[in-house]
Amino acid sequence: MQTYNFLFFFKLLIGFAGEYRRNGKWFFLSSLFLCLSKIFQTASFFIPLKVLIILSSGNVPDYVGGVLSNIEYGRLVIFLALMIPASYFCYIFFGILYRWFFDRDSQLHWKSEYSCCGVLVKGKDLRVLHGQISRLFSEALLITMCLMLLIPFSALIFWVVLFVICLLFSIFNAKVFGASEDERLSYFRLHRRQFIEYSISCIFVLFFGILAANVYLGSIGMYGSIFILLTVRLCLQSLQRASVEMIYIKRLIS
Repeated sequence: MQTYNFLFFFKLLIGFAGEYRRNGKWFFLSSLFLCLSKIFQTASFFIPLKVLIILSSGNVPDYVGGVLSNIEYGRLVIFLALMIPASYFCYIFFGILYRWFFDRDSQLHWKSEYSCCGVLVKGKDLRVLHGQISRLFSEALLITMCLMLLIPFSALIFWVVLFVICLLFSIFNAKVFGASEDERLSYFRLHRRQFIEYSISCIFVLFFGILAANVYLGSIGMYGSIFILLTVRLCLQSLQRASVEMIYIKRLIS
């Protein structure tokens, strides 16, 4: 099974992305809009749960901090209720913009082949790689945003999550990205996508346990812990999607 190191992957993907940047001016905008669409998709799921919790409590929860803690109960419910359609609108709006800009980029004239770092991609594979790298770049943006959001809450959690991401990517690079469709991984004989999904799920459960222990000991507040948990979940989901994209990118460039 062939593996690539981080520097090779980084140089290779940046090389292809640079080619798209020179030939398709909508490439990076489409990736950014896809990233924003996924953020609001997560928010559109989380906010209704928040509204139901507040409605069941009958008052503003103690863990709600910041500006929201100064809003009276009725106005807070109305504000959060209005955020539900707003988040869904943004999710759909940015998703439409992503598809519109990506389609415009795809319609531009492309080379019949492109070579980078000794890897030659041509014909239909080059167009397929275009879409995969666009989605991968979107996931990279999303992971970066999530990591930046963790810094104000806890620098330690930021470094832990960053380390876990690098560790998982190294494991997937060594065990998964180059595996064939029929190959089974680990003692449990998992499909390559199962291996990615279950590994990330186990990491999230472990992280939840550590975070719950910190909340119980009082080192992290409830409001901050909920935000951290949501952000880490969003980050790990993005890593999962990026890893699946890497399987298909690896197949095209091998």
